[in-house]
Amino acid sequence: MSEKKVLREKHGVTLIEVTLHGGVGAVISRAYVIKSKRTPEAPNFPDLPPAEAAFAAEVKKVSAE
Repeated sequence: MSEKKVLREKHGVTLIEVTLHGGVGAVISRAYVIKSKRTPEAPNFPDLPPAEAAFAAEVKKVSAE
């Protein structure tokens, strides 16, 4: 089972934490996804710091348009 949690949202850009749980609720893996109205592809990151940096960069691009 997977769980999605919105961590940040700004100017149409969303940073989502996706957690994959095992049979007993144990966390199997976690990924961070950035969704934006500007681009159809959704970059995926295994760690939060690079995901946050990419989120900030995308927000900057969107707000400059």
